[in-house]
Amino acid sequence: MNEAELDIIIKKCAEEGQLHAHDIPSLDLYLDQILTLFSAHLGEKGQAGLTKTMINNYSKDGLIKPVKGKKYSKEHILQMMLIYYLKGVLSIGDIKRLFDGIYSDGTFGENELTDCYERFLKVRTENGKICRDISKKIAEKQGLDIENDYDLFVLGLSLVSVSEMLKNIVLEMINAKYPTPLPQKNAEAEKEKKAKKKSADKTDKEKAEKEAKTKAEENTGNEE
Repeated sequence: MNEAELDIIIKKCAEEGQLHAHDIPSLDLYLDQILTLFSAHLGEKGQAGLTKTMINNYSKDGLIKPVKGKKYSKEHILQMMLIYYLKGVLSIGDIKRLFDGIYSDGTFGENELTDCYERFLKVRTENGKICRDISKKIAEKQGLDIENDYDLFVLGLSLVSVSEMLKNIVLEMINAKYPTPLPQKNAEAEKEKKAKKKSADKTDKEKAEKEAKTKAEENTGNEE
């Protein structure tokens, strides 16, 4: 791979289909209409990243605002789009914490979300150039020749490490601004404890059944 080919890859990733706020109708939409909208603007990746089942789960889990009837508002669709971008890096629990936090003061609504969303899309496009600069600086500083397979491998590992660091920074930002509520922590711990106990009980039961079966077979053999 040469530098020109790497530039094409970075540009392609930066210019992936985007759904702007002005592309979303003001009228509320049914779920099938929303999926058609996503498909038209995001292509195959959008179809895989936002399905009917996923959206229904987001609603059930309280990740998006409560839905009235069977139609979704423009604000719902913007929330779905942000989840689409965020879930590649953050867990659903962290995304919910982020959304709950920003909505908590009661002044954040559709207008504010629209403004933040459009600013995010603009930054996302500009980040393509930043990613190219980062790749180039790492290669230059480490003396990597991307036309060499081994050097390209090292560059790939280096970019993954940058991605990991950025992810950790975001998580620490969320933890600092919106710490996990104690009741939620306790609930998660209790849920994990119950799951472990259930697994242990199942193992003990299977072990007891196996021992009983072995004993019964031995008794049968002795009788013969």
